[in-house]
Amino acid sequence: MDEAFTTSSKSGAAINVIRGLVGATLGGVGGFFLTGWILKQHIYAGMLPGTMLGLGCGVFVQRRNILLALFCGIAALGLGIFTEWKHLPFVSDGSLDYLVRHLPPFKWLMLGLGGLAGFWFALGTRGKRDAGP
Repeated sequence: MDEAFTTSSKSGAAINVIRGLVGATLGGVGGFFLTGWILKQHIYAGMLPGTMLGLGCGVFVQRRNILLALFCGIAALGLGIFTEWKHLPFVSDGSLDYLVRHLPPFKWLMLGLGGLAGFWFALGTRGKRDAGP
């Protein structure tokens, strides 16, 4: 285990969460704009914003934090819904409320998988217990 990536104090844990939130923000913003670009290529990428949010958090965290990962999973689902609303609004009614009530099951599945990926990738890989010999 890398000594540079271990945090033993409460201030180290707080810094770990802040780093994760910064990474999640960067990944989420990147995922939002990348999804818009991919949609212009006529490809649906409903999982991408949430996945990028989780990847951003996972890259920046020093140690696993389940609460941070849960927050990122919920934020990833919210970002997916927001991205869907901004890039693919309904023509008859462009409100967020209308979109949430009339979204087809396939899109809910993709957004839900994006939220799950956001949780999973936000866990990161550092701080994982080794299986040992």
